[in-house]
Amino acid sequence: VPNDSQDRKAKYILLDRIWFPARIVNTESDYTKVLESIGKIHFSNCTFSINKLELKYSQIFFDSCTFKVRWEIKSHSALNYDKGFIYHNCTFKEEVSSVGADNEISTIIYPVFSQCSFEKNINLKDTKFKSTIFVQMRGQSSVNIRIENCIFDEKFELNDQGVGDLEVNKSVFNSEFLIQSCSVNKLQIGRAS
Repeated sequence: VPNDSQDRKAKYILLDRIWFPARIVNTESDYTKVLESIGKIHFSNCTFSINKLELKYSQIFFDSCTFKVRWEIKSHSALNYDKGFIYHNCTFKEEVSSVGADNEISTIIYPVFSQCSFEKNINLKDTKFKSTIFVQMRGQSSVNIRIENCIFDEKFELNDQGVGDLEVNKSVFNSEFLIQSCSVNKLQIGRAS
């Protein structure tokens, strides 16, 4: 799919209450080929049983979606909903991670999670976040957060959250690193600035 296609950029679709099963790559049933042809995609109340969705040239927004398997966040462009967050009011049933590719730092430009719920660990590694990552996480009680070799250009804030273990290693916070009114079982910070 050409990234400069005016036809693709103009296309918008709202996908509501759709289940996205595991992909069968390079077959006629690989739905990502269709999604790649759409410039703006709003996923609403959808369920995902895949671990990532790489739509490099599409603007996307996940609203009230459920992610049933381990989910890898990617550098997506965000639609202009909910102050530009990529995920709003979503539920993640398994681990959520961001991992750079091939020992390189990946960059996530847009704000990531707004009012989302996490039931398993959050693992952030080899990623540069140019915007806020969390705003008002929901229903947290014992989620472990591991941050390794990341760069945060905007404020990193955990506020009124229950967190299991919070581990930060080899990471840079170019703005505030704020933990307030939180319950943290174990805090480990090594080589962070």
